Amino acid sequence: MSTGSLFGVVAVRRNFNSKHYHLNKPVDVGLVEKRQRTERGQDGLYTYYRATVFGDVTLTDCVDELIRGEQEFASMYVSSAED
Repeated sequence: MSTGSLFGVVAVRRNFNSKHYHLNKPVDVGLVEKRQRTERGQDGLYTYYRATVFGDVTLTDCVDELIRGEQEFASMYVSSAED
């Protein structure tokens, strides 16, 4: 399973401050980059978030590890149920 497509560009309207608070945490540690701009014909400021190269690699490795762990757990559970 490829996880690369999980980390695309996300646009968030500026007035959703709670999302910005949580998204700024990965920005602060270099996992995500952000840019802000106004859209033509739209009101308000939009903020775009995208995984950095470091973030893409790190997040992909973490998701892959979680998937492997879940698969191992599932196989142990099936094995113990068969006994």
